[in-house]
Amino acid sequence: MIIFILLNIFLVSLAQTECGIYLPNQFLSQIGLATPFILQTSKSSNIECSITNPKTTVFVEALILDIETKLITVYNPLIVNDISQVEINPEIPTFSKNSIVSLWFSSNSLSFSFINIYPTCVDGTIDSKFKYFAYCNTDLFFSTALKLNVNIIELKKNCPSIRSFSFINEYQSYKTLSSYLITDKLKVAQNLQKNRNILNTITVIENTNDGNKLLVDYVHQALSCNTFKVLDNIENVLKPSLALNELQAYLRNDTAYVMELNPMILSDNNKLKLYRIGVNQPIDYPIIFSNYCVSLAEETKMFMYNNYDILSVYKSPDQYVASNLLTYMAIRFINAWWQLNCSFHSKKTPPIKINYDDNGIGVSTIINMNNNSTNKLIEEKEQQKNEIITITLTIILSVLTIFFCSSIYWLIKKHNKDLKDLKKAIIKTFSTIVVDAHKITPVNEKIESDDILIQIDYETFFSDTTKLQKEIEQEKENNKKKVYERIKAKKK
Repeated sequence: MIIFILLNIFLVSLAQTECGIYLPNQFLSQIGLATPFILQTSKSSNIECSITNPKTTVFVEALILDIETKLITVYNPLIVNDISQVEINPEIPTFSKNSIVSLWFSSNSLSFSFINIYPTCVDGTIDSKFKYFAYCNTDLFFSTALKLNVNIIELKKNCPSIRSFSFINEYQSYKTLSSYLITDKLKVAQNLQKNRNILNTITVIENTNDGNKLLVDYVHQALSCNTFKVLDNIENVLKPSLALNELQAYLRNDTAYVMELNPMILSDNNKLKLYRIGVNQPIDYPIIFSNYCVSLAEETKMFMYNNYDILSVYKSPDQYVASNLLTYMAIRFINAWWQLNCSFHSKKTPPIKINYDDNGIGVSTIINMNNNSTNKLIEEKEQQKNEIITITLTIILSVLTIFFCSSIYWLIKKHNKDLKDLKKAIIKTFSTIVVDAHKITPVNEKIESDDILIQIDYETFFSDTTKLQKEIEQEKENNKKKVYERIKAKKK
């Protein structure tokens, strides 16, 4: 009877999702973590769950907490469709018997659930799965880490956390930071430096540029934030993770918690509580939709306004969506606003607008501060072009100004015979400068530097130059006549 009930639960669970994950025996042990997890396609699915395609695979990451040392390490187990796909056997992690191991799973688009049932693993309720998120043994990990008072790096004030209203979208606290190596023969290996050195032609697949990856690899990088990272259990390198971001957000007490309108929950209170347990959030914290949406709008627009100059010129996670990070985040905000039905709940319109080019790519962002009292508009291509021209002209004119002033000083020292010679020398020197300047500046236009204003009258200088040349030619003729007269006098 018990076997029949368990089998029925398994069939109902798998029918809800497109993919199933089979965990090895003792999967939280050293050997278990190093044994590849198996990803299978459900019979009801029309799409193959392939590990080699980032859109159809599942990603997993583990955190290992050593109770004695209070240190956390990160380890990324391997997921394959079949054992024959393993190119290089996974490294076996090292940790003491008193360590606590936890797992987090996420996917890019295909839904998944666990095939085998373990008491510490959660993928939703029996009849309603998260579909794109799951975890194992996380409650024990978080509670122990906080009791031990592990060293959590505190975020800078201007940096958002994974629970900041200025960052979240409708899929809060979602997606791992794990990745895999795929060979040209479609075999799989852990993404370790030693494996990258061994394998020649490889492709790195990972969760898309959203959630934790967007936060760590783009927003924190742009703002020079101090992301919480720990050592990889195999390599001597620091790595971030989903759970570490949650601990950092917990430390700062950010309250943009997972809510009922999250598409993975949809007003199921039991699922909401289970999801929050997996990311260390208070299970009974109430969400008032109107307040939530107002906080989302206010904090997002202030964050974008205060960091406008940095985010608007930082690289976009996806050039086919937006041309810069600010506009990418603005598009993400707008999508979340409509997905959460915030116009209805808050009785307000979104304070951010996007400008798109002819290809449908977001190129600029308009932030409406306090009912149009302050607006900022970026037109990237034109702005960059104008900045390049301005900088180039400034450099050229600065060099010309310095050269001119130096020339005058040199001429005053060298040509101190009489005012006539000095005037000729200055006109001759400056007329050369004017010829070069004429190529970049309209006639009779003012050229300004930091503290020098020069009014150039080209007609005057060019006429003076012509007159000077005639005077020089006349002096040569007069000198020839004088020499001729002397020679003639000597002969007599």
